[in-house]
Amino acid sequence: DCFEPLHAVYSKSIIPVIKEKIEQGTYRIQSIFPKVKVKYITEKEMEKFGNWREFFFNINTPSHLKRARRTVNNG
Repeated sequence: DCFEPLHAVYSKSIIPVIKEKIEQGTYRIQSIFPKVKVKYITEKEMEKFGNWREFFFNINTPSHLKRARRTVNNG
């Protein structure tokens, strides 16, 4: 399944792990997961936030950006 690693909360305690990965030339946030404690939130747990699928969409084109702005302005 897919997860959104940038829609997350990270503790300051993992800064050394992030620095280590950057020094190694590894820039994918997922590369730190084997070295830190991770709590994954299930779709069922997300249901308490309402229409949670609206939180997750990519902005890769001008039309995607327009959609994002509409969502923010209407929310």
